Amino acid sequence: MADKLGSTNEMNLVVDPPYGWHYGFPKIMPKDVQDTKAWLVANGYPQKLIDDYGEHFYVRYWTEREQDVYQEE
Repeated sequence: MADKLGSTNEMNLVVDPPYGWHYGFPKIMPKDVQDTKAWLVANGYPQKLIDDYGEHFYVRYWTEREQDVYQEE
């Protein structure tokens, strides 16, 4: 719900994998994503990097209010 300034209380989950800036990350991950790694690959992140990290692969996550997040058009 928007207030007088047009802001909302909606929160977005932002993801940032290792070296993500090379591939257009951080990005907002849709709420309906079930498989983060598959979503990363579908959004341009190399499967090889995920495989190279193996069990040590990690992704940084944080939330931002909707009006605080940059969205590409």
